[in-house]
Amino acid sequence: MSLLGFGVVISSASFATIVGKQLIKSPLTRKQQELAFKGVLLGLIIMVVGRVIGGYFVDQFIIQSEYYECQELAKANSRHRTEVWVSDPSFCTTLSPESQK
Repeated sequence: MSLLGFGVVISSASFATIVGKQLIKSPLTRKQQELAFKGVLLGLIIMVVGRVIGGYFVDQFIIQSEYYECQELAKANSRHRTEVWVSDPSFCTTLSPESQK
């Protein structure tokens, strides 16, 4: 499981505990509330930090495996940038939209 998924599980479980206990009219004690909120924050931190650190290590591993990032095929929009890695740099020019015309 990725760190992003792990963070989601921790945050969701903690948040569900808080909401569930409120819905069944059995509120958490002060200590349980603090623990649940720390769980939510921990999950959020793992999601953000884990994505940055994990992305760095994955990129380093791919580069060491002699793959090349193909800038011609990378797609970027406002929310997400798609990275394309190839084993042979000549694939970039062969597969680029400009060469297809």
